[in-house]
Amino acid sequence: MRQSTRLILNTLITYARMGLTVGIGLLVTRKALALLGEGDFGLLATLGASGALLLILSDSLTASMQRHLAYEIGKENTEALRAVFNTALAIFGVAGPAVFLVGAAIWPLLRPIVDVPEGSENAVTLVFMLTLGNIVAATLATPFRAYLMARQSFGCVAVYETAQSVLALVAVLLLTMVENDRLAVYAWLILGARVGGELIAVLAAVAMFPDCRPRPWLVRRDQIGRIASFAGWSLVAQMAWRIRVQGSTIIVNSFYGARVSAAYGVASQLGGYQNQVGAAVWRAVRPAMATIEGRGGVQGVKDLTLVSSKYLLLLTLFILVPFELEMEALLDLWLKEVPEHTAIVTRLVLVWMAMFYASQGYQFAMEAKGSLGRYAMIMAVFDLAVVLTQLAFLWAMGRSAGGQPVIGPWLVPAITLAIIALQNVARAWYVGTRIDIPLSRWFAEVLWPTMLVAAIAGGAAATPMLLMEQGWVRLLVTTGVFGVVALPTIWLLGMRRWEREHFTRVASSGVGLAMRLSGRALAREKAGAEKSAVEKTE
Repeated sequence: MRQSTRLILNTLITYARMGLTVGIGLLVTRKALALLGEGDFGLLATLGASGALLLILSDSLTASMQRHLAYEIGKENTEALRAVFNTALAIFGVAGPAVFLVGAAIWPLLRPIVDVPEGSENAVTLVFMLTLGNIVAATLATPFRAYLMARQSFGCVAVYETAQSVLALVAVLLLTMVENDRLAVYAWLILGARVGGELIAVLAAVAMFPDCRPRPWLVRRDQIGRIASFAGWSLVAQMAWRIRVQGSTIIVNSFYGARVSAAYGVASQLGGYQNQVGAAVWRAVRPAMATIEGRGGVQGVKDLTLVSSKYLLLLTLFILVPFELEMEALLDLWLKEVPEHTAIVTRLVLVWMAMFYASQGYQFAMEAKGSLGRYAMIMAVFDLAVVLTQLAFLWAMGRSAGGQPVIGPWLVPAITLAIIALQNVARAWYVGTRIDIPLSRWFAEVLWPTMLVAAIAGGAAATPMLLMEQGWVRLLVTTGVFGVVALPTIWLLGMRRWEREHFTRVASSGVGLAMRLSGRALAREKAGAEKSAVEKTE
């Protein structure tokens, strides 16, 4: 199968999985917020963000491992592939317990700055430790999940992630039977769902791929250095990114309190679902680009850099634009009680999360080439600038008589949005100089088509707001109108000729395959009928 065709199929598989998991996730959030209340839900989001900061090292090692696995797959080097996997297995076996110990050590420093609702003081330490348990489980299973991604086995990944979502739903449904200590009980249930989901991923990888079976004797010291070298610079970028994302959540909690952090938690959750639309592309592109680099495909890497950035933005518009237009209706339908400030905070969070995709393909190119040094430093400067600017503004503005900052919590995502816009330009310029893509091509082939589609389809989608009252019907109509107008606009104005030709070829191949399969089925059915008729005659 051609790599470009595999990319499209893997993206479609991911979207099919999303059709289940996003809906389940929205239901889980709605039920959890209703059962826990704004205070405990906000506390859980804050503790999760605090614990997730410890994933910095794990994420860096994961990026390095996945890159090297995909690279060796591209070179068809089985011996090196198995050495990379087993070396990574040993590294993550040590990293899992280390993460728990570090988290437990920093908890006494973190506890005083976390705003804890009344009645949850006794449970907060236990909940944080269980959060660390979730991180340990995910860390230990990371090599197996990374292998599935590097192999581009998105069918297995879809099964694992769907199972994870179903287990999360079971956890929140079980919580409905609990009357007391719901926060602590829910933390235990989340841990159980995580462990169950990770076991499915591990068993699937071991059963389906012989190269993914543990072989301790294949651990290589030279592979440790190879993985660590890439991971070191990735760690710099990951650390800054984690501080930016999770640091903003902690800043909201510290300056505005647990109830307002519930609004930010809802915004982050919805932003995460929006990102899954684009994630279907980058999850398919990331290993594919490393594999292409391993085969020496220089032009293929350049093409994927631009088209992946563009498709990430275009696909995100299908969620971003309708949600921005109908935010109040969406929140009212989703949540029984909408925390204060949720609408404005969510609007800004969705925009900055979408904007981050504008030059994401350039990062994949740098990862595929394995040279992250100066690039990681540039990205880290922008990420750290977000948190430092947020803190500076909130301290400078002072507090009102009630103890709240004089400016609302919308300031936090607004600052993030402004700095990410600058970060995109810097990334496209710097990486473009390394892989020979002028900045003008990024504007012409990524930003301009996206702005055209957003303006044309967004204008059409805003029409129902003038003709209909707010509600779920208008939300559906707005979403439908955007989709109907956006699809042909993308085809005519958002794609170049070679892109349209490729999608046409893939669609034709799919139709041909379907016809061949249906033809075989009809032939088998006819043969069975003839055999049955002969037997009756005899």
